[in-house]
Amino acid sequence: MRRTRKARWKWRAQHLLDREPFSKTRGRQQYAAEANNKRVECRFQRCRALSRLNHGASTGFACRNLNYYQLDVFARVEHAIGIKPFSNFVSLHPYFKAHPGKVEAAKAIFSRFVEKTAMEKDNLFYCFTVNGDEIFCREAYEGAEGLLAHLENVSAPLAEMLKVADLVRVEVHGPAEEVEKLKAPLADLNPAWFTLEASLEE
Repeated sequence: MRRTRKARWKWRAQHLLDREPFSKTRGRQQYAAEANNKRVECRFQRCRALSRLNHGASTGFACRNLNYYQLDVFARVEHAIGIKPFSNFVSLHPYFKAHPGKVEAAKAIFSRFVEKTAMEKDNLFYCFTVNGDEIFCREAYEGAEGLLAHLENVSAPLAEMLKVADLVRVEVHGPAEEVEKLKAPLADLNPAWFTLEASLEE
C-alpha cells in the first residue's frame, strides 16, 4: 500500500511538472502549451477570451471551451505562438453623461452593445465602466477596419444610448498609420487623436 501511494504521488508530481507552462525559454513555453492541448488562434486575444469566459458566453466563440489554466498559458506564451504585439491595437474611448434620472436606463442598454460586439472577429476587449452619471466604454480592435466595422454593427444600440445620455468626449488611441485611416470616417465625432510613441514590446 505504501509503495502504491508513493508511486501515485510521484506520478502526480510528474504530471504537474509536465503541465508547467512557465519556463524561461520560448521553445519550452510553446511545447508546454501544445502538450496540454491548448491550441488557440490569433483571433482569441487574451483579454477578449477572459471577458467572454467570465461572462459565460455560450455561443459563437470557441474560447468558451478553455479553462482558466489554459487562458493563463495563453497569456504567457502569446508571442511564442505568433500573436501580434499587443500594443499595435486601436482603442476607442467614448465618454457619456447620462441625462438626469436616466443612469439605469443607460445601463439597461449595455447588454445590447455587448451582445452585438461578442461576434466581431477583430474585437480584443469590450466593457463598460460607470462613475455616477458618467459612463465609459473600454474597447479595442486589431486595426482601424475592426473599429469601423464595430461602429456600424452597434449603430442601433448607440442610437438608443444617445436618447438617454450625451456623448461628451471621444478619444482614439493607436499606431499612427491606423489612426490616420480613421480621421476621415470619424471626423463627425471630433475625437481627440492619440498616437503610439512607446510600449513594452519595443
